[in-house]
Order: sequence, then C-alpha cells, then structure tokens
Amino acid sequence: DLYYEDERNRCFGRVFTCMHDGPFTLQPEEVESVKFHDVDEVAGGAVAPTTPDTLLAFKRLLGIADAGGSGHGRQDPFAARERTPAPKRRR
Repeated sequence: DLYYEDERNRCFGRVFTCMHDGPFTLQPEEVESVKFHDVDEVAGGAVAPTTPDTLLAFKRLLGIADAGGSGHGRQDPFAARERTPAPKRRR
C-alpha cells in the first residue's frame, strides 16, 4: 500500500509485481498496443507520460528512491514511518 501527495496530486495505491518468462499471448480485442521498456528508461523518466506517484513507486520498488525524499523536496511517502489511516468516506 502506498500514499503519495504533492501540491497537485494525492494518491492512495497498491503495487503488485509478477514475473513471466513469456511468451505473451495478447487478445487483439482487449489490447490495443504493448511496449516493453528498459528499467533504466523508466527510472530515468524517459517513458512519458508517467505520473509522479508511479515513478516514485517504481523507484522504491527497485530500491533506488532517495532515502530522504522523493526527489521533489518532499518527504518520501513510502519511507518507514507510522502509518496514518486513510480518511473515512461519507455515504
């Protein structure tokens, strides 16, 4: 589970991983296109558009995020800290 917030975004999310050696069988009626990118391309921000929370989650997954922050002058939202519960939704 993750939480990201900056001056323009607030994101509650979850990251899942899996491994697959292929081959990939894609259903044309469900998948318009697929692109595979090198890890360094994604981590370096070369794949656009990528939202700030997605890029930070990816870097944290790889263990390459700044220990002291997100690289944007804000606290790293995934750093070890006391968890703050999400606000309850009104019905």
